[in-house]
Amino acid sequence: MTLRERAMTVLRGGIPDAVPWFTDLTYYQHGTTQAGTLEAKYRGSEGLLQLHRDLRVGVYLFTPPLVTIERDPTLFSIEEKDIGDGKTLRVFRSPEGSLTSVTQSCADSFSSAILEYPVKTADDLRVVVAWYQGACYSPNYDAVLACDAHWGDDGLGVPLTPRTPLAALVAEWCGVNNLAYLVADAPAEVEATLDAMRRAEDELYRLTCAAPYPLVEIPDNLSAEAVGGLWRCFSRDYYRERVAALHASGKVVGCHIDGTLGHLFADLVEAGIDFPESVVPAPVGDLTLEQIRDASSPNTIIWGGIPSAMFAPPFERDWVLSFAKRVVAVLGEERGLVLAGADQVPPNGDIDLVRRIGDLLEELGPPTQIGS
Repeated sequence: MTLRERAMTVLRGGIPDAVPWFTDLTYYQHGTTQAGTLEAKYRGSEGLLQLHRDLRVGVYLFTPPLVTIERDPTLFSIEEKDIGDGKTLRVFRSPEGSLTSVTQSCADSFSSAILEYPVKTADDLRVVVAWYQGACYSPNYDAVLACDAHWGDDGLGVPLTPRTPLAALVAEWCGVNNLAYLVADAPAEVEATLDAMRRAEDELYRLTCAAPYPLVEIPDNLSAEAVGGLWRCFSRDYYRERVAALHASGKVVGCHIDGTLGHLFADLVEAGIDFPESVVPAPVGDLTLEQIRDASSPNTIIWGGIPSAMFAPPFERDWVLSFAKRVVAVLGEERGLVLAGADQVPPNGDIDLVRRIGDLLEELGPPTQIGS
């Protein structure tokens, strides 16, 4: 079987000839490109595909979205300005006013962090509502199908929806600390904002359900430690509604959860998520492999299992290979498993270990034979 065939076999409830091995190498590519250490043949979109091919690991992120989002540029805009010291000022303009945010680039990690979120007060939520109500959605099916066909047997496109309303407030607009204060101080305004965001996404999900493609993933980057209580209060029913509609349209539905799992993992399973993606077990995450197994259902497909921190020191190669074998033994025998790095292989990671894990899975064969 090819990597694509193995993954699709698992997603359809079958048993592949070996556990599929997929991982996201975009962070590794970006960091090593910035550092000037990546070979030229591995740069750019074609280089990323070639890097996956040469390491014999499946590519799955990032495809184009199934649905594109546009807003009237005369009414909505984002302006960026370099304000020095690696900081970028962003101004979000809308008919309801303007908001600003500040982002700090982090040269050592080839990443960035938000220092100041756009929403500071409950009054700022009016801009968020306007932003969502001003969205126009269009199908982008051909672009997704073309990307998936281009990757062919070397991967499997997993298109992403936008973040759901609560996750968008946490990650894009408010930050978890400020949102917690807003929930305490202005609960009616927060709930009204979430309701408006939910209604605005009806057309987005209608078009997603209509897409001639079997998979979709909600990229909420969930972490139980940060948003578990908020998710149960504001997102549980929303997930159930959207996932049920996606299932009715024939979709297999994933959700990106690359932080602490806690009770949120079981909540996602109960809400109907078919494949929690980027699952991070202990010793990097908070749940052991056995706890993850017990919190999932027999129909749950685990996508992840190898914390990407394990590609970097102080983890040693032989120990990680032994851990990978244990992941397959614990999670792969009674339920579907797509072994993957969770979340991204870092720029200082042991890139040859990616190939070694794939070789190990080939040696192990079908997951039902691991324990025999």
